[in-house]
Amino acid sequence: MGVWGAGPFDSDDACCFAGRIQRSDFPSLRRAMKFDPSDEDQCVTAYAAAAVVAASYGQPIESLPIELNEALPRFRKQCLPKDLEQAVGVVEMLKQESALKQLWKESGASQQLTRELNKLLKLLRAEPRELPARPPRLKRRRIAEGDWYSVAVGPREYALVRILYIAKKGEFAEPALFAVYEGVYSTPVLPDPLPGRILARAAVLQDYFSVIANDYNVIPVGRGRIGRDEAHLQEYRAHDGFVRRRGRKLRKATEEDAILPDIASVEMAGTWEIFRALNLCPPPDDFSTQMSERSMRIAAGHKDWERVVAVSNIVLSKVEGSTDSSRRARALWFRGEALQRLGQKRRGAQDKTVARELLPDIERHIAGD
Repeated sequence: MGVWGAGPFDSDDACCFAGRIQRSDFPSLRRAMKFDPSDEDQCVTAYAAAAVVAASYGQPIESLPIELNEALPRFRKQCLPKDLEQAVGVVEMLKQESALKQLWKESGASQQLTRELNKLLKLLRAEPRELPARPPRLKRRRIAEGDWYSVAVGPREYALVRILYIAKKGEFAEPALFAVYEGVYSTPVLPDPLPGRILARAAVLQDYFSVIANDYNVIPVGRGRIGRDEAHLQEYRAHDGFVRRRGRKLRKATEEDAILPDIASVEMAGTWEIFRALNLCPPPDDFSTQMSERSMRIAAGHKDWERVVAVSNIVLSKVEGSTDSSRRARALWFRGEALQRLGQKRRGAQDKTVARELLPDIERHIAGD
């Protein structure tokens, strides 16, 4: 399960649950809230279901996927007082010794989960609010290769995308292939989102992203599927330009295509800022680890020690079994520092001791990065 935060929808499983219920009726939420506290997956879906109940009563749920907005009025009509009580009971149970609480306790960041659960509990017990007016439906319009759009990847979070290629009839590619650019913005950087006829496909972009440390505007990590013509795939860096698909071949786009419009205001730094089209293939395995490390350092710079612990655990899980001892040492060092700042001095000292064994000059190594 990919996890990037302690909110009710800050995990892959919770986002998948949101996708399943957006066209369902309220009984699907009731079933999800009847859960086994010892089952981690059931805890995640019950947590998300309780958050949807709060959102249907007009309460602001920051991590609520945007595709659920249209379902909220329907849920509000079908929700009974006993359902609200059931949602409160779910949160109370999760705060006890549930599998979810145990998982966060093992990561050393249980306070972060407790804070989010208390916040949700307060919203469930608050006075109901009016739901915001439904936004007008988007007008359908033709899309063209080279079009720029903003795609919502979370609450008040937008990624800048470009249509790279539109498949012709009979081709096996997806109807539209995207390139994704660095940056998660609090407002759309372009005036129009994707047109209605491929809006459903845009919704699955949330499944392709693991937005790491999005509080600090860090690059989103693409997770596309490998295409059938795998032999033709090549890696391109930012300075190589975009990838376009013509038939069964890949080629670089022109130099003009590689220039971002001024309206985007996107900073190009590091590698792989221009992703390959999502349905061609994912970034290299090492790339997501690099981004996790970057996120860990940024969180440490912001003194967000709970975030450092969570992300360093992600890095350690990715390098488990690998021969890269320096990367493991850095993650242990950052986690040790964060645990010490959070008051867990013994555990933090143990992590730092192991880090020094793996990399004797770890302090100088960290300072020089």
